[in-house]
Amino acid sequence: MVKYLGTVDVYLKTYEWNADAGSMEVDWDYANPETIKCNVAELNPDNVQELFLNSGYQYTKTIKLETDVSLDLSSRIGNIRLDELVYDMVFNIDNVQPRIDYRGKIIGYRIICRSTNV
Repeated sequence: MVKYLGTVDVYLKTYEWNADAGSMEVDWDYANPETIKCNVAELNPDNVQELFLNSGYQYTKTIKLETDVSLDLSSRIGNIRLDELVYDMVFNIDNVQPRIDYRGKIIGYRIICRSTNV
């Protein structure tokens, strides 16, 4: 499997109490991303899963990354940079799997992300 060295921006989920509405507002901090290094194990933006639903058309793009840090499932990633090539899509993190060496130690994390657009 070919892997490409790149960087991605990680957007953390934020919570803010709205006293007027009496509810918690959830958003992601797109203004202050954390940039991390990663190996892009699978990135094919042209390969999409398409669904034709009664509510409309939906497609999903999937990517796989390998990093040295674990990411929270509530975070999002975007701006995948491979040399000069930039994918400015935003992806939800679906799965974080530890990579374990033959001695049972964690040596990194495999992250599977999906972008759903309607």
